Amino acid sequence: MDHIKYSKNVLDPERLRDLKDLCTKHINEIPTYNFCRKTQESSNYLEEIIRHLIGRDNHVEYWVRNALGKTLFHVDGNELQAKYDEVTYGGQDPDMKQEFALNTHILYVNIDPKMEGGELIILPYTTFIPGREIFRHFFCAP
Repeated sequence: MDHIKYSKNVLDPERLRDLKDLCTKHINEIPTYNFCRKTQESSNYLEEIIRHLIGRDNHVEYWVRNALGKTLFHVDGNELQAKYDEVTYGGQDPDMKQEFALNTHILYVNIDPKMEGGELIILPYTTFIPGREIFRHFFCAP
């Protein structure tokens, strides 16, 4: 898995402070889920931060959680495109180039001392199975 790189402190202190401020004081104003195509302008500060990290030539997708309860296991992919293709073509667009996440960034603003689990699991060799749901409370290998 040499292609997986791990980095800490990827934001400068000022941006990190502003992002933490947004996430603590204005958490209810941030969409839980958002997808912004690379051709669209950012709709909020969080998208601008992400674009600062990845550049403007890529789509932006993010999830925000503000709860102690279980978070569903997520299989990453271009869900918006998949939904569009299902409606338009009745399945995957045969001419669509597959695009997968370039990178993943995780920011824990505050970690509750009661938190259990919370491990990040990266499975780069596990492929999506058509028809399998992309959200679950657990991961089971194909």
